[in-house]
Amino acid sequence: MSAVQHPSWCFLPECSVNEAGHGTHISSPALVPDPDPGAFMHLELRLMQGAPEGTRLFDVRLVFIQLDPDDDAEPVEFPLSAEMALGLAEQIQRMSAFAGWEDAR
Repeated sequence: MSAVQHPSWCFLPECSVNEAGHGTHISSPALVPDPDPGAFMHLELRLMQGAPEGTRLFDVRLVFIQLDPDDDAEPVEFPLSAEMALGLAEQIQRMSAFAGWEDAR
């Protein structure tokens, strides 16, 4: 049996691909913080790719910042196909331009 080939972006501690080549390659998370210092959440974005079939996803995770130690709010995940995620990014750019929000960064 040949060694598993991981994409260059695969974060091995999170990868679930087994020796038979089945599972999911997962990237390390990219953090999308809210610039508001009082924000109660942030976004994490990960690349995911099924093996061996190659299904490509973006996993968008909404993570709530715990303001109370007893708070047990769980992250909310939105797995999007690569095509849907790229379409969403395109629509966000179009709508931002339409609204004149190009300087919103």
